[in-house]
Amino acid sequence: MQYRAIGLIKGKYRPSEEQFNRGDLITEDETYLDAVLLGQVMSLVKKYLDLEQTYLWVVYPRTREKEETLHMQIVGVWSTEGFGPVAAAEESETPEEPAVPEEPSQLAAPLQDGYFSIRGEIVFQSTERNYLLVKIQQSPRKSSDRPKAFKLKLTGSLKDKAMGYFWDLHVLRQGEELTILNGQKVALVPPKRKSKQERSESHSPPPQKV
Repeated sequence: MQYRAIGLIKGKYRPSEEQFNRGDLITEDETYLDAVLLGQVMSLVKKYLDLEQTYLWVVYPRTREKEETLHMQIVGVWSTEGFGPVAAAEESETPEEPAVPEEPSQLAAPLQDGYFSIRGEIVFQSTERNYLLVKIQQSPRKSSDRPKAFKLKLTGSLKDKAMGYFWDLHVLRQGEELTILNGQKVALVPPKRKSKQERSESHSPPPQKV
């Protein structure tokens, strides 16, 4: 039950005029995906890559909560030109959201444009709107940090009972959406244990009316 959200996007990175590490990832089907460069990959892009060329980027997918739009965190580039795959998980888009430590080598075949490996808990499913939400638990940078999570929106449905279960999903980008190809149910996610403070609050008597 290792959480994961990582994939490959073939296209060109176009930085914004304001910040080099923020811009668009323009895919071969001319889809413009909001993107940000994380960690070491920014120096690699500046030193070694020609931004007029197309590359196979290693990305962490995210779903913007309010807009529900797809956003890509670029953490590496898949290349046979000497520097190989690069993964950078030391920085993130915001200090409050640590990156998931992953290695591109954990992406099993097919290593193709638009393929994503998603592993997490299904926390919501809408058959009418044909989508579901997968909760991805992030590993804290430090042992003292509290673990955090985010929800990823995927288009499609699963035949078996999905809610509350941990799934291994194979996903393909189609336009601005991530569409489920197939998936395998791994295990039932045990209910979260309450903290000592939550348990004490639940057993405390209600306030008396004066």
